[in-house]
Amino acid sequence: MYCVLKFGGSSVATIARIEHVTNIIKQYLQNKIKVIVVVSAMQGATTHLLEMTNNFCPTLDDEVDVVLSTGEQISVGLLSLCLKQNGIKAVSMLGWQVPIIVENNNIIDINKDCILSMLKHDQVPIIAGFQGITKHNRIMTIGRGGSDATAIAIAAAILSECVIYTDVDGVYTADPRVVTNAKRLTSISYDDMYAMSLTGAKVLQDKSVEIAKKSKVNIRVLSSFTSDNIGTLVTDKTNYYRNIKIAGFAHSKDFYIDNKNRLCKNYQTQNSRRVGVITATGPDANKIQKPEDCLAFWTTESQATIVVKYHETEFMLNKLHDAYFL
Repeated sequence: MYCVLKFGGSSVATIARIEHVTNIIKQYLQNKIKVIVVVSAMQGATTHLLEMTNNFCPTLDDEVDVVLSTGEQISVGLLSLCLKQNGIKAVSMLGWQVPIIVENNNIIDINKDCILSMLKHDQVPIIAGFQGITKHNRIMTIGRGGSDATAIAIAAAILSECVIYTDVDGVYTADPRVVTNAKRLTSISYDDMYAMSLTGAKVLQDKSVEIAKKSKVNIRVLSSFTSDNIGTLVTDKTNYYRNIKIAGFAHSKDFYIDNKNRLCKNYQTQNSRRVGVITATGPDANKIQKPEDCLAFWTTESQATIVVKYHETEFMLNKLHDAYFL
């Protein structure tokens, strides 16, 4: 039995946390489960590397990818060393060593034979997420949060489940750091998870959910900081928390209304004003009523979008969540 385990930056942020991740991996191996491990850069590392590249190249350049990919190299090396110290035959691998073939920042092929050969010899592949190599032998990254996509693409290639270990213990009806009474979902559909990821939820990269849906890879989201092994299952079907079919609310404060009254993301002009955007996702999201005092409101078949004043984003998110989930 195979399983792909992905550990995010917060899970490997310190030596102590790397040692904790090692214990998690040992538990799988003790249960006779062969694992492939995908690791992100240590928390904050990619941002620091990006800031350094901005001193020389504010625009896109493939040399930026060369710099950014080094964050994961440190993580896989340290985790492999820790595993070896615990008697586990770990082998670190960068994207080009597998290889993971990337084109236009998307994974297009993975050499699964290399991975399966290592598993056959009872080795544990520790693979760098977020990166691959082009057909022209150039390193290319696959976007922030791209380690999710790496893990799920590998799971699709070897036909296994993927477990995403992060700093939250599942997917919630809203960000639990903002909405204290948010409810953890036992399951969520690919479509709902994709919509929430696209509109502000940071649990999974939206690109990774697309890969999972296309390949029918089940994803389980767990926390590396708790012993809970239930989390949230991302799959093709789901049961909604209430009779009204809304998976939850996502929010983002990275939007602006420009001087032509257009809603723009990560865009600022001299006369623009920053706003918050709250989205509800699910088959019944179009039944949500327009809240008072919102700046704009519209619905589609499975999504409602509410634009609010920047400083009222958290207040409105809690108000909406209470109305539909309490």
